[in-house]
Amino acid sequence: MLCLLCTACIEKEHSQTLSETHTALTDGSLVRIGLPDGTEAIAGTDKWNAISYGMHTTYGRLFVAAGNDGIIASSDNGNDWTVFQLKYGLMPAGNMNAVTFGSNDFIVAGQNDVCKSLIYTSGYGTTSMIWNIFLHEKSTGWTSVTDGKDIFVAVGTEGAIAYSDNGENWERATVGTESWRGIAFGNGKFVAVGENGAVACSSDGKSWAVTNYGHNSFKDIAFGNGRFVATAENMAIVSSHDGIGWTVTAEGCGFTDITFGNGHFAAISAEGILVSEDGTFWTEVHSSENLHCICIIEEKNIAAARQSK
Repeated sequence: MLCLLCTACIEKEHSQTLSETHTALTDGSLVRIGLPDGTEAIAGTDKWNAISYGMHTTYGRLFVAAGNDGIIASSDNGNDWTVFQLKYGLMPAGNMNAVTFGSNDFIVAGQNDVCKSLIYTSGYGTTSMIWNIFLHEKSTGWTSVTDGKDIFVAVGTEGAIAYSDNGENWERATVGTESWRGIAFGNGKFVAVGENGAVACSSDGKSWAVTNYGHNSFKDIAFGNGRFVATAENMAIVSSHDGIGWTVTAEGCGFTDITFGNGHFAAISAEGILVSEDGTFWTEVHSSENLHCICIIEEKNIAAARQSK
């Protein structure tokens, strides 16, 4: 059953204008890394849960990283970052688990102990980004967010899914009973993956069909080169062209976050960053034991990796 969120859930008094709290990020927790074929990526340590990249029509190239305690970092070059803290009232906003870019806006989603469910949408002032909270509830922690077909879709715990065509007005649905861990858009559909092998597919982000693939929980999902590629807790990689029929393409990988851009999938493992064109054959391109999320820099398409739980 779908319900339109009432206007009481859109509280302008919680809007955050953050130009006065910007400080430089100097701890090296966000780094720019070269990948094959001249592709570059931004990778973050476990201080960060998600990174996204977008080409704004007015401000040009922008990067946003999301972390715990409402910490957000932004950059226009991927090298120099400013960091600030989202607030929920007077409190830190909580853990920001996901970020995506679409329709000239960034969407950041997560939860805190008080409200649990939080979605912020970016705006732009004369010198800084401005963040407004448009969805907060006492249930559901959001774990992943994406965009496609001019609509944003967020997924979360206990079957929660929300969608919006502008990042401000959100409608809420409950799809299945499992907690969703990742969502991607491709081949004209959204595919969400979750705990205990749960998979949900939708052509519009509003009506969903739930299926199941095995008993292992998924960690994350990405779309590229005509296929969905997902990581699972049993250290397997599975792929699908339609989100319904899945094939194991690799095992023993131990991947967490996965993303796609410039013709390559890129995934984080305990050893570093690996890349693949088809999700089957993987090559390590960067060795590191402390990376947690990755975003491929791509001028035309947005590739964002989300936190895997």
